[in-house]
Amino acid sequence: YLGNLNIAISDASASAKGKGILGLEAKISGFFNFPVNTELTLTYINEDGDVVTLVDDDDFYDVMRQRLKFLRIHMQLNNDKLSKPCVASSQSLPL
Repeated sequence: YLGNLNIAISDASASAKGKGILGLEAKISGFFNFPVNTELTLTYINEDGDVVTLVDDDDFYDVMRQRLKFLRIHMQLNNDKLSKPCVASSQSLPL
C-alpha cells in the first residue's frame, strides 16, 4: 500500500476528461516522481460505497460522471522499478 491522493474534481478540470485514465496515471506518476513505466493499481470508493478499480477510460469517465467533490484514489505499486524509496502523503491535486 503506497498511500492516498485526494483529487479535487470541478468543472474547471473537465478538460482532463479528454486525457482519460492515461492522463490520470501520468499526473499521479508525475506528482510522486515515479518513472514513466511504473505500473499502478488505482482504486476508489464509489458513491454506493463499493471499491472500484480504475482500469480503463470507462472507469475514469464513470468517476467523472459521479461529480464527487473529492475522489480518494488508493494507489498500489505493481512493480519494483522505483530505484529509491518514496514517501506518499495525502494531498490535493487538481485534474
